[in-house]
Amino acid sequence: MNKMNQIFSPARFGAYAMRFVSQKSKNCLLMYVVVTGILACLMVLGGQSIDFFLTTAVLFIVAILEASRFSNNVEPRSMKIRFLLVPASQFEKMLASVLYLFIAVPLLYVVALFVAQYVAMFLVALFTLTPPQWAAPFHAVSINSDMLPWFCLSYYSSVSFYLMGATIWTRNTFLKTTVVNLLLGLVALIVISISAMAFTLQSDIISALGSISYTNDNIARLSQNVRYDMGSVFVTFGYIVSILFTLGYLVIAYLRIADFEVNETKR
Repeated sequence: MNKMNQIFSPARFGAYAMRFVSQKSKNCLLMYVVVTGILACLMVLGGQSIDFFLTTAVLFIVAILEASRFSNNVEPRSMKIRFLLVPASQFEKMLASVLYLFIAVPLLYVVALFVAQYVAMFLVALFTLTPPQWAAPFHAVSINSDMLPWFCLSYYSSVSFYLMGATIWTRNTFLKTTVVNLLLGLVALIVISISAMAFTLQSDIISALGSISYTNDNIARLSQNVRYDMGSVFVTFGYIVSILFTLGYLVIAYLRIADFEVNETKR
């Protein structure tokens, strides 16, 4: 129980979380004002609407920049010592950052979208010299429900990857992590392409067998079942791999943070 208390204490975590929020609020206000302005300009240019891709792209950029800033806590040495001397365990520090990136950043972004919609409305009214046309909240935002699960998994995976990168490279974090991310993405694209080619080849073989008259109906049904089953397998496999990679990134980031403390105590 005592060891568990050393890792996580609700009272200690609450105190650290309040301090974390207080420090973040000083830097986040200006950033989200800028983000709101960018979203409003995009809505004005898009006829008071914004594409789902643009909406998610801006959120991704904000989130990975925030994750990359984690390295500010551990470099230079004076900041590292200050970070380590905060009365909280490494798990609590990691948990606060994860909750901020996974929950607070998307929520703040939703608020920025809400405000940007009405800022865009007033900008259009100002430039066209017409009365503002009131509309329901978030009417300007297009949401692709089919892509939403993939977007959520991609968001959490990307943020975790950049958070891990911030613990590996404490200088030029964003640039180095982005380069590695692009290289890994290229490898993943090659693997997916090979898998898709193998799946297509299998489907072509089954379709070719369907040309035999006496098995045409059975082969056709088999072909449809294989396409459906393989598609479901690919989607499920993608979800599982994304979740496992996200957890792996977080574990590596946590171990790196713990390693900072061990190295400092040896000096």
